[in-house]
Amino acid sequence: MNACARVRKLLSRYIDKEAREREVAFIEMHVAGCFSCQKELREISCVKEVLLKKERRALSEGELARRLLRQILYQKSGREDFSMVGMGYLARRLIFLPAIAIALSAAFLILIPQQTSRYSWEEHVLSGAPTTTAMALGLILGTRV
Repeated sequence: MNACARVRKLLSRYIDKEAREREVAFIEMHVAGCFSCQKELREISCVKEVLLKKERRALSEGELARRLLRQILYQKSGREDFSMVGMGYLARRLIFLPAIAIALSAAFLILIPQQTSRYSWEEHVLSGAPTTTAMALGLILGTRV
């Protein structure tokens, strides 16, 4: 294992003052000459400093119990199915509208009889008659020409 990898592995213990004397000496000697490990040491030290300065908010009496109970009831209610967890009330109510629209469209296409043209596109092309845009659309869509 190279020196940088070994130092990075030991940096957390060094910062927490849990490293052995030999490890401390090795880390300090290496960090003195290695810019990359110096940067890593500064970053980890800054993170630790920020975390130590972070204010801890004490929960009022019973607040933790209320939160836990609310979470347990929420999970038992079965509302945590699929991906609807983070959805709002209106989004959960409207989720089935696209499915209804698709079903109605399919029923419309199946139940409405298709109009048939007098002849097919192939017959028209083989006849050699001039083709207009309206005539081509009519033949393609199956409407009367």
